[in-house]
Amino acid sequence: MEVRSLPSSPYLNQLRKPLSSPRYKEITEYAKYAVKTLLPKESDIYGSLRLNIFEGIFINGKSVAEITQKKYSACSVEQIGQLMYWEFLGGLCGGKTIFIYPVDSNREYMLISPKKITAELTGEAKGLERVRERLKRGQREKSLDKYFYKAALKRQEELELKLGGALMNQALKNQSFVTRFNEETFFKNTDLSQLAEDRLGIKERTDILSFVILYSVSFFGLKYNEIFTVDDVFGFSDNGIRSKDNVKTSAAAALGKDLQRCGDMQLGSMLELMGQALCEIPLPKLNCDVAAKTALNYVLYSAAAQTGNVFLKIIRGESKPAKCYSREYEFSYGKAEDRAELLSDYKYAAKLCEEIRELLSVKGRAIYNAHSYNDAKELQKRVRDEENAVI
Repeated sequence: MEVRSLPSSPYLNQLRKPLSSPRYKEITEYAKYAVKTLLPKESDIYGSLRLNIFEGIFINGKSVAEITQKKYSACSVEQIGQLMYWEFLGGLCGGKTIFIYPVDSNREYMLISPKKITAELTGEAKGLERVRERLKRGQREKSLDKYFYKAALKRQEELELKLGGALMNQALKNQSFVTRFNEETFFKNTDLSQLAEDRLGIKERTDILSFVILYSVSFFGLKYNEIFTVDDVFGFSDNGIRSKDNVKTSAAAALGKDLQRCGDMQLGSMLELMGQALCEIPLPKLNCDVAAKTALNYVLYSAAAQTGNVFLKIIRGESKPAKCYSREYEFSYGKAEDRAELLSDYKYAAKLCEEIRELLSVKGRAIYNAHSYNDAKELQKRVRDEENAVI
């Protein structure tokens, strides 16, 4: 149990019947300030995820969000959001048992076991004697504390799903940004559409982008994961020049020249080297039982699936370079094909991520209720077997 600081205010005596209060606006503003003061770290992390902190705060075993939505069901969404502050402070100052789920952003947004919230007044507390006494009552151990703790624990999977949903919202934005950024940098001065179709049998822009990314990893030293991570796409040299962007642009231009001037055997050799690089791509981590950890890797799951799928599409196609590759490099071809199939199957992990948001509309659902859960779980086992075999 941790005693938090609650800034004193006469408003703490006016938390009943909020909808009829003439000071509704002022009390709401104070309540927001009080919660931020009481729960600074928790407010920051929930806020950064754009997840309502009251989804993770439980009064007598029920979330503040749930209690408020039911109690004020006739109110607007915006007003219900404001009333949650009233409901939380009212429960706290009423001596009720309150637990919060902290989130550890340094450990892949893992939910930490619920902590009991208690508070003491700070500042001038004249006229708040009853509030002070009820707060002290809330600090005492109660016979029902363990019961309410267990009730909060039962909601962990549901809260994890909401946390995963919040992270998926951010992941989708990241994917959109990274895709657009990569298209702009790789295709800045080069149009590969006709060459890629004529020589390799691919014509979709997303397929060509995935192929040129693998080409840049194979021959230009770019790191695969960094190409799909928002924090890494802004690469600067010591001179302040966007060095990685220039490499991406150069890689696309070099691929265009190779497709123009190289013979089928040379392109077959190029595919063989790219297949070797494909086998070295780090397999994205999978933890299908935790929605947050799953959603965190959505961009990498989608990228892996696309890369594997495109490589398979090319090497199993009818192009002459692909035929040369399969004929002249039978052993390495088979190894690369197996790895491409494994990467392609990350589509199940990506789909699982997408289904997290769909499950949010169904009360009591957890990630294992997703349609793709079993396929993703099987993929997780295959990935771990692959990693253990290498070790």
